[in-house]
Amino acid sequence: MLREEFARRRRPVRTSIAQLIQKAADDMGVDLPIPAEHLAVVVLELSNGLAIESIADPGSVPSELFGSILGLLQTALAAQAEERMADPGKLNLGAQARVVK
Repeated sequence: MLREEFARRRRPVRTSIAQLIQKAADDMGVDLPIPAEHLAVVVLELSNGLAIESIADPGSVPSELFGSILGLLQTALAAQAEERMADPGKLNLGAQARVVK
């Protein structure tokens, strides 16, 4: 019962983050290398992991770390958009990547 309630409350948060990620990618004219929904899970788990680490070892997680990492992700998307504008025929290798098992 608790798990179901937790999941019910988290879904809208994950959905909102995914929508923001997709809008940012659309605004920059880039194709995401993985679905926005998967990136939203990564963002949430990064947040959760940093929070747990901070509880486990106070002072180990700089307060600006989460924002800095999100900024790096946005910078990577912006770089991809610039590459695409400079060479529209160039393949988006991130979107073409496949996990090899």
